[in-house]
Amino acid sequence: MMSSLNQQEFLRAAMAEFGRLQGLDRPATRDEMCERLGVTRPTFDKWMLDSANGRKMSNNVWCHVREVLAHETLKKKVKKSIA
Repeated sequence: MMSSLNQQEFLRAAMAEFGRLQGLDRPATRDEMCERLGVTRPTFDKWMLDSANGRKMSNNVWCHVREVLAHETLKKKVKKSIA
């Protein structure tokens, strides 16, 4: 993910990437992202609001999302190499 993205753009890009890594023909849904990130839907929804109305994600959350995507990428590579 590009660090120049704002929070909402970052999460939308993460949803698209997660969906791709899962073999979906679409971005992951908010519920799918919540389940994978271990957060509640209301929290995720607040992160997705514009900066004036939403909740700012901590640096730990930004890192956690990146780590989840890195982990899913690695899982896909390993699965591909085994097949």
